[in-house]
Amino acid sequence: MLKKSYNDKHKFNTWLAGVIDGDGYFYISVAGLAQFELTTGVEDERMLLNIKATIGGIIRPRAGARTIRLRIHKQELIRNLLHRVNGHIRNPKRWSQFVKLCDHFTIYPQKAGPLTNNCAYIAGLFDADGSISIPVSRAAAEYSTIAGGEGKILRLMHSRGHNQLRLKITSSFKQYVIEIQRALGCGTIVEQASNKSSRHPHVIYHWHCSNHEHCFAWVKYILQFPLRSSKQKRMLLLGQYFEIKQKKYHLSNPNTSQFLVWQNFCKQWFY
Repeated sequence: MLKKSYNDKHKFNTWLAGVIDGDGYFYISVAGLAQFELTTGVEDERMLLNIKATIGGIIRPRAGARTIRLRIHKQELIRNLLHRVNGHIRNPKRWSQFVKLCDHFTIYPQKAGPLTNNCAYIAGLFDADGSISIPVSRAAAEYSTIAGGEGKILRLMHSRGHNQLRLKITSSFKQYVIEIQRALGCGTIVEQASNKSSRHPHVIYHWHCSNHEHCFAWVKYILQFPLRSSKQKRMLLLGQYFEIKQKKYHLSNPNTSQFLVWQNFCKQWFY
């Protein structure tokens, strides 16, 4: 029982470190107090509530944005959080913030060891910074201008062979993304050039996974360390997507039961 309790706590702490590396923020306030924030989309309120139940803090919606934020001001709670994730922080940007708070509390900051696929860290990072989508490279003209969820469903439904599942984790640090690829043993690294006129003025890097073999390796990892965000819903549909593609249901006549399976999948994907 004690071993299970330790394993559960360790799994949560490594997962939490991944979430923090993606969406967290450690800082010292103007008043000289340690502070912590974790911001997610409103669709992940349940995940944020579960985190709050373990580490404390206050959750508030952000004005004018579809995001919510967990804030921790109490110094003892922040000290406890630092101990929880010490030895698991990997993002270079977050690490520098983490070190400043450790110095503030006279805590020795432990560097993370080599990343492996035997911990929940990457699942946490994916919950924060990952994406799972099925881009459509070509759509019929009659569906291309339909807005909202209905348009997305119709474009995917009638895309025939012009759709491809894509898993992605994005970072500004190339070596960080390479470590993720090595740990998982799947995926490729894609470099996106800087664009001064966009919100990406610097080069960014993506761990990118799209073929069946690599996605299957990812699914094996997620079965061991499930996602805790709203992305888990789509993750559970991956097997169905590849089965449909293998059986070519998406290429069937729209009046057949095979195409109905594909149609129902497209609706589930977006709702």
